Amino acid sequence: MEEEKRRLPYIDYAKAVGIFLVVWGHSVRLTAAASRYAAVIRYIYAFHMPLFFILSGICLGRKLRYKDGGIDVKFEIKRAFLRLMIPYFFWCVVYTLIDVFTARPAGVLINDIYAAVCGVTAPLWFLFALFLAETELIALYALLNKLRRKYAQFACGGGTPSDSVCVARAQ
Repeated sequence: MEEEKRRLPYIDYAKAVGIFLVVWGHSVRLTAAASRYAAVIRYIYAFHMPLFFILSGICLGRKLRYKDGGIDVKFEIKRAFLRLMIPYFFWCVVYTLIDVFTARPAGVLINDIYAAVCGVTAPLWFLFALFLAETELIALYALLNKLRRKYAQFACGGGTPSDSVCVARAQ
């Protein structure tokens, strides 16, 4: 079990490259040199967020908690909510307060609040999207795990002494 929880160096390297490219791409977009690097920026923007979502999915599969032979779905969704949505809502409140104190028009402020609740606050969209993706992946893992166990029991005869051997192999 301890072997499973170790960090994977290639994941860390991929994250580091991704972070560097995101920072560089955002920084260059704000400079006069942006037009010179437009093609490179488009290329970076084409893959950097999918890269982080794929890496997150790989890591999620390695850290799921199991209970009674299946994934503890309630625990996993709560953990994803605390890890992703609490920071999302916190920063949405911060952005909204900045809007209030910088005297933005009321209509803009109402749109910002609506956007925060609906998950489309521009700088934070990825937290909301990642929460939805992880929740769906957790549910899919749980369903596949349940089907795998059911299929293994069915394939092994359903009530024969060989059941325990077949189910153990399937899990």
